[in-house]
Order: sequence, then C-alpha cells, then structure tokens
Amino acid sequence: YSGVIFDFLLLNRKIIFYTPDIKNYKKNPGLYFDTEKLRIGPTVKNIKELMKELKTKPKYKHRNEINKFRKQIFKSENCFENIMKLIK
Repeated sequence: YSGVIFDFLLLNRKIIFYTPDIKNYKKNPGLYFDTEKLRIGPTVKNIKELMKELKTKPKYKHRNEINKFRKQIFKSENCFENIMKLIK
C-alpha cells in the first residue's frame, strides 16, 4: 500500500489501515507486512468504517506493538531519536 506508515511511526501519529481491496493486493503485487497481524492500528475495509475511525481519538491499546514495530524498522535506538531531533 503506502510508505506513509513509516512517517507516522516516526511522528507517533495514529495509523489506520484502509484496506478495501486487500484480497487482490495480497496476490499482486503482494505485501511486505500483513496489516492485520501487525496490530499497530485498526484495519478498516470500507469508507463508513474509515470515517468512523477518523472521528475517534487514538487509543493507545496498540502502544506496545507500535514500539516493537518501530524498533524492528528503525533498528538503532539512536536512529529514531536522531530523526526526531532533526524534525523538531
């Protein structure tokens, strides 16, 4: 889908997976990560669910999973901290 997930990881923003065509996309071209197994944010499959989720405040029930995924993607602890310093 989109690489914006990595930007949102760095900026600590709410991540919503909008996946109306996930079955087709899994086949061609394929995914690096299974969005439903990542558990770093809600997965919605249609516009109605997306609009509802956009109106809700972020729930931090995914915080541990988000931190684990962030560390996996940005292998170095300093990498994340250095990028955040540059952004600020």
